[in-house]
Amino acid sequence: MDPLSGKLAIVDPRVEVCCQTRKEAMTNPLMPRMGPGTMVIFPSVLVHSVNPYTGTRPRITIAWNIDKDIIPGAALPPGTDRYGTPLP
Repeated sequence: MDPLSGKLAIVDPRVEVCCQTRKEAMTNPLMPRMGPGTMVIFPSVLVHSVNPYTGTRPRITIAWNIDKDIIPGAALPPGTDRYGTPLP
């Protein structure tokens, strides 16, 4: 019932729309509409958050960082977690 439940919020002073009332205060968080299947790509340096989800239906969020540089080291084997431990 909470209209802000699970919403992505960008609250960064470098985003002009976030500081409409006062230039030094983030009074207007940017909250893009997020329908099913929506993907939002933005620089990770922006101050962002997700409001707590209070719904009863499952909600799945997938997030990752994209880097132009190759991560050093060998890839982990399939079926392992990020430490290389086999998954159950």
